[in-house]
Amino acid sequence: MKLYIEIVSPKLLDFFGIFSPLGVGGIGNMTVAPFVISRDPMSKSEETHEYIHILQTYEVGVVTAIVLGPALALAGLPWWAVLSSVIWPFVPGIGMFNILYGLMYAYWSKVAEKNLDGIDAMTPGKKAYFLIPFEREAYLFDGDGDEYLKVRKFFAWARITEAEADKPAAELCEKLFRAYEGNHVLGNLFTKNK
Repeated sequence: MKLYIEIVSPKLLDFFGIFSPLGVGGIGNMTVAPFVISRDPMSKSEETHEYIHILQTYEVGVVTAIVLGPALALAGLPWWAVLSSVIWPFVPGIGMFNILYGLMYAYWSKVAEKNLDGIDAMTPGKKAYFLIPFEREAYLFDGDGDEYLKVRKFFAWARITEAEADKPAAELCEKLFRAYEGNHVLGNLFTKNK
């Protein structure tokens, strides 16, 4: 059972490309849960990639709602504020996943300004896209299809192991991540040795 609605719309992706480091025509698919916007009908690998983003969106939203709702209720806020805090994390485009994604993108863009990786053809913004932990997980496991989705652990994007990172599926993500590993605060938080 799919937990998303697929929309095939190249023009919509080109519009979003104006604001993206990937540029117009650079975005093949985009997740704005519960929607997946695609340029063409997706391949199995692309479906898995976007499905991983859907799961990431839902898990971040659920944890945010579980923490924020009771906290605001205990703080004595009115019922509508508490209800809003439980609904907000799931709002397409402005939910907690999108905020985290944007913060991580901003952080990695700043880190990627240090050209330690020898990839001069990529802008810091494009490098940042591949360094975001949400994207690292999706690129590492999109080739595994339904098999990965069956065994995926909660918050898998936050604890990628060295063995997983050695998979050939995400050479670019991992090459960039390893190049910047010693030069950023979050390095070991998102990769474990075991």
